[in-house]
Amino acid sequence: MMVLLLTVAIWLSLLAIACAAAKAIIPPVDLVEGFFAGAAGSISFALPVNGFAGIGLMQSAWAYALNLVGHDWSCGIAAGILWNGILIIGSSFVAVIAAIPGTRSGRSYSNSD
Repeated sequence: MMVLLLTVAIWLSLLAIACAAAKAIIPPVDLVEGFFAGAAGSISFALPVNGFAGIGLMQSAWAYALNLVGHDWSCGIAAGILWNGILIIGSSFVAVIAAIPGTRSGRSYSNSD
């Protein structure tokens, strides 16, 4: 059960970041459109394609999803790049914290809930 709760928490935080990134570039984006673009970008990571037209697949998925709901293609690409940058910076921040000696408890976890 804990794994399911953590998965839901991770997806909700990713979708909140996606909505914030989309709103930063395209102010009239509503919550559902931001979630849709973020979900499209996340799902695109599973595809075995590297990229096309000089942009990555994730940015293309963002742009396509936002284009489907009536927003400009270039704004969708910019929002996808911003979202990707936020995730990279956030992951780097967590990695630096995890690398600091003494911040981990040394406990081992098992997959049995």
